[in-house]
Amino acid sequence: VRTNKKGRIIQKFGFLERLESLPGRLKIKQPWIQIFSKDDRITEITAQTGTVDVEGAEGQMQIPNSGFLENVRIKMYRLPKDTAIIPSPLSGEIPEGQTVEMEVQLTESVRFEREISRLQSAGDCTVSSKLFSVAGTGLLLVYDQNNERLQELELLQVKQLRLARKDLQ
Repeated sequence: VRTNKKGRIIQKFGFLERLESLPGRLKIKQPWIQIFSKDDRITEITAQTGTVDVEGAEGQMQIPNSGFLENVRIKMYRLPKDTAIIPSPLSGEIPEGQTVEMEVQLTESVRFEREISRLQSAGDCTVSSKLFSVAGTGLLLVYDQNNERLQELELLQVKQLRLARKDLQ
């Protein structure tokens, strides 16, 4: 769990189980991360397996970077007002009244740099929302921690773009 200067939770990271311990790195099953914005938005990243770089002594473990492998999904949603409990991404539960604003599916591994909240993948991906859907390769997603918002979402190569009909009027 990471908090901002005011003590508000801005990131949570977890996984179902440790699969293998390597020097300076763990291989893990079902990793997840939740990034919280001050406007009740959550960015949630999940995968089947992953890796985490580990720094520091036991009990003082730091996790600066992680890799999400296999079936990577990113979901951005807004919580309804007065939501007290946010379920773990592993539970499969969706908070009642949640509005999914955007979903991203990736076919290849994703690298997450925790300190700068940057996520990058060279593989194929699809991004969908109520307003558009786009398919392409080379995703870059950057989250602005100071302003607690999505700063950048970029596809290096767009293969297909669809806009909702109402946006074309």
